[in-house]
Amino acid sequence: MLLATGALGLGGFGAGSVLLGMPARAESPGLVLPLVDPLSAGLPDRELFAPHEQVFGEFVGIVAPLANSVVDDDSDLFGWMADGWWRTPNDPRNSRIMEHVATLSWFLCNDRQWNPYYLDGALEQRLDAAIGYYLSLQGSSGAWPVTYQEESLATTGFGLSALLATLRNLRLEDLLPARQEEIESAAVPAAQWLMDLDRPHWSLPIRYANQIAGALAAVADAARTIPAPELAGDLDTGISLFVEHAQSPAGYFHEPLGLDQRYSIGTQFPDLALLYRDTGNPLIVAAVERFAEFLTFSLIYEPDSGGAYYFASACGRIASSARPDPLSEAGDTSGLARDFIPQVPAVGTFFVSKEEKDAARQAWTSDVRPVTPKSKGNTDPRSFLHGPLAPDNVTTSERQALLAALPYHRLETFTRHLLGTIDQNLLFVRRPGYYLGAVTGERGDLSGGPSMVRLGTGFLWHPAAGMFIHSLNDTADGHWTTLGDSGLDPAMSRLDATYYEGPTTDGDRLEPDELSGHEGTFTQQLVSAATGILTEMTFLAGGLTRRVTSAGSSQELIPLTLREEDVLTFSDGTTARRGEALSATAESVLITRNDTSLLISWGVPIPITLEPTGRKYFVGGVSEQHLLRVHHSGDLTTQVTSLESDTFAEPVHCSVTAARHSGQGSSNVTVQVTSLEQDPVDVRVVTEQASRSIDALAPGARTDQVFTSGPARAARSVVVIATTSGSESRTRVWRLNLEASGN
Repeated sequence: MLLATGALGLGGFGAGSVLLGMPARAESPGLVLPLVDPLSAGLPDRELFAPHEQVFGEFVGIVAPLANSVVDDDSDLFGWMADGWWRTPNDPRNSRIMEHVATLSWFLCNDRQWNPYYLDGALEQRLDAAIGYYLSLQGSSGAWPVTYQEESLATTGFGLSALLATLRNLRLEDLLPARQEEIESAAVPAAQWLMDLDRPHWSLPIRYANQIAGALAAVADAARTIPAPELAGDLDTGISLFVEHAQSPAGYFHEPLGLDQRYSIGTQFPDLALLYRDTGNPLIVAAVERFAEFLTFSLIYEPDSGGAYYFASACGRIASSARPDPLSEAGDTSGLARDFIPQVPAVGTFFVSKEEKDAARQAWTSDVRPVTPKSKGNTDPRSFLHGPLAPDNVTTSERQALLAALPYHRLETFTRHLLGTIDQNLLFVRRPGYYLGAVTGERGDLSGGPSMVRLGTGFLWHPAAGMFIHSLNDTADGHWTTLGDSGLDPAMSRLDATYYEGPTTDGDRLEPDELSGHEGTFTQQLVSAATGILTEMTFLAGGLTRRVTSAGSSQELIPLTLREEDVLTFSDGTTARRGEALSATAESVLITRNDTSLLISWGVPIPITLEPTGRKYFVGGVSEQHLLRVHHSGDLTTQVTSLESDTFAEPVHCSVTAARHSGQGSSNVTVQVTSLEQDPVDVRVVTEQASRSIDALAPGARTDQVFTSGPARAARSVVVIATTSGSESRTRVWRLNLEASGN
């Protein structure tokens, strides 16, 4: 049974209607309802906007076309917003399209010098029709439908918030009093449906955290706005269930049951802030604190690009790449989360400083260009429902301190292994030369449909130079993997991980819960039963080694992230810059970014290709993804080494690192020597307890030497001697103090 609202009914319109997926239309012909006048040329005037309301500047230009998309020439669809401004599919049964009643009502009822639609009669009539159509979609249970579902949690929760915002707007000028009563009447069963703990959306564990957070925020809003305090009776119970069952042991919120940073930051964060404003429940703060701690590991800030990379390959729901610092009001969609800064200071890390925001607002005001209106599909009304309420962030100096306190900035050595709710685990490895993230186990919730997760290594970042390797989750080729000629990809099916002490799988087995205290060399073995590909990753102080064994001819696919200043030098002498494609036969590539160099070596001359993808990150396209493909016969060892700053010093071009760590009842020293000489180099490594010789270390190759002794005989220093071959040999000596930091 449908609520009896709207000037004209739906005439039996049902989910199986032939109107499913009907095309967008430009606007109604204005046969019944008058058309709203378009915004005059040259408007709006930027200087008239209050700083915190600049977000409305991009909306005012779409008020007329949005309102004029309201159908007035079809009795069954009278009031539907038909032009595809918000949400897909563009279908009359998709209730989420109608959330723009909040947009139209704001401009109708809020008096601003720059708002020509205040108390506009034509806008009022079209809003009246839209509200009527929206309410007529509500089912007898109180829920609203979406095209594929008669009772939708997301549609009902977010829709209730939009209708309550509409109600508050109408009350400002006491417009459409009958519609106000209808919204109040519709809100009560909607809130009751949302809080019915026996319904499937409350099944445990909670699968879609952002939708439950939105539902709880909407119910709290309804209790306050109608007002109907009895609706809040189960809120504390709902919040308790949410905190206990919507968040993984790792700290991320379920989307669904796995990770999705964009959903959790952009959609859920502000709803949690609204919920906390209305309830003050301290459990919300505890959940935010755990989530913020997770973000300090998984949101990887660049040294100088004005933003962070998502751990994109681990995100399961929507395409993810990078998150520029949200300077504009329109881009600051999650700014309301700054409400939590007094209780959770780390939240300030994820937003631009107050001074940067003030400068961006002033720049917007001073910009002489016309304001670009919102484009279809990019018109989420939540951006203006939340944005103007957001408090300022911390100061520049305070934010710089927060960024410096991020674990991968503050520490040069740690390992963190985090558990998911499902059988999916995250590994973060920080060593002096790099920071790496990987995801293993299942790709996602097996009962939740396809996941976008790409298993395996997700990123490799350098503390001074930023991101060098970054895997995406929305392309067939944008992630680090081994592709067999048959097309099988181990990143796309279950990937089982085991761990071992030391540089090979011959070492003692490490349990996952032992990894978070591990600071030395260890090896991860990855088994893909679906593809038969075996991968071993050894993590060392100055780099890593990746050994792949597959069933036949394959290619190693490495998604490089390159900047304008980067220079790529291949071992055959070929060079390349960002944006250039090439083919070569080489055994290594040296990527130089300002004063930092990363060497990727596979030890034998084999065919490689480099392909720019056009996938760019951050404002102005600071970085661009390029695909390095290394073609091999099935077995390949790849060494990735972060070179020391003195690598190219005379008389011998080598990079040397040494690190000491405690093992299981032992003390271990790992020494890495990488040669950038043109000819083989003889290397001798000496500690207090032992010495070793490595003859003819090849150009571009790295040797990894691990020395083990009892804890009482831990080495204090290492001496490395490198001598070039040939008639005019050269020798260089490194003396490394293991008692000092940085080795």
